[in-house]
Amino acid sequence: MNQRHGKSIGAVHRTAITAITAVVGMTLSCGAFAESGAIRLFLAETNLMVQVRGDPDDDWHIQSSPDLVNWVTVTNVHTLLSGGPNAPIRSVATTSQHMIFYRALKTGGLFDPTLLRTFSLTFTQANWQTQLANGRTKETNAWPRLINAIYVFNNTPTNLLREKAEEVLAVDRWLWFFALENIFADDDSYWNKGADYMFYYEPESGWIHPVEHDGNESFVQGDASLSPVRGLGDSNRPLINRLLSIPELRQRYIAHMRTVIEEYFNPPIMNALIDRFVAVSVAAIAADPKKGYTSMATYTNDLNSLKTFITNRYKYLTNYAELKLAPPNIVAVHAPTSDITAG
Repeated sequence: MNQRHGKSIGAVHRTAITAITAVVGMTLSCGAFAESGAIRLFLAETNLMVQVRGDPDDDWHIQSSPDLVNWVTVTNVHTLLSGGPNAPIRSVATTSQHMIFYRALKTGGLFDPTLLRTFSLTFTQANWQTQLANGRTKETNAWPRLINAIYVFNNTPTNLLREKAEEVLAVDRWLWFFALENIFADDDSYWNKGADYMFYYEPESGWIHPVEHDGNESFVQGDASLSPVRGLGDSNRPLINRLLSIPELRQRYIAHMRTVIEEYFNPPIMNALIDRFVAVSVAAIAADPKKGYTSMATYTNDLNSLKTFITNRYKYLTNYAELKLAPPNIVAVHAPTSDITAG
């Protein structure tokens, strides 16, 4: 998946402080997929203020330079959200007698290695306290619930986590979520990147649910032998690590994987589904003058590769020791032979 970054640069000569100084900014793109943001600089008394205009879901590092060559991050601002006219405004410095250039460098969001992107301290980024203070949505009690869930997973001993986890998370939904991401070998996932999923806070239960999105990096050939318990023992994937460390939940997780494999992820079912998609699309793809390859042989090769992955992944999973264990078989269900009354 392409990471997207953007830069916005502005400059101010901070000699006059009697009036708000107008700053002309320019946006520079760092790649074809960059999204723009405009940096706004102005004086408020003796403080130089900064605001970034852009997508309200983007975060930016503020950097300064005396010469447009050597840049340093303004650490007292941390990361700054962009937005419209009401985007957060922060002081970057007090006035001085020399020319200073400022730029806003868009972070990689959940892909930024300088930000924590896992559940260990926050669900999303390391500076959640700053984010809350700086204007993230606080109209509901979803944020306090999220913070409480983080606290529970960071501080509850393993022998107490089974019950405590059920108070804050839709645990079974999370187990299904992990099972599906693993079986389909989704590289854009929690187990791999700690990213590309969302949360839904359910007011009725008080639980936080996972919401899958951006699964376009599934079916990766190199992941055909991906361990079903990838992430167990990895402190950077604490949800998988802590939940699967509980024997009961690990067994349930494995049972969910068996269900997916038996009912869906197996060559007969998957190949038939692929063939149906091919039947309704291949003619249009062949006629498309803007398709990403010149020969339909490439399409055919990729199609065969997809089916090969499904076969190899299926063989690996069905030969994995825990998944090979036969689950209980319900032979018959009988009604009571006599009425049951409370004694």
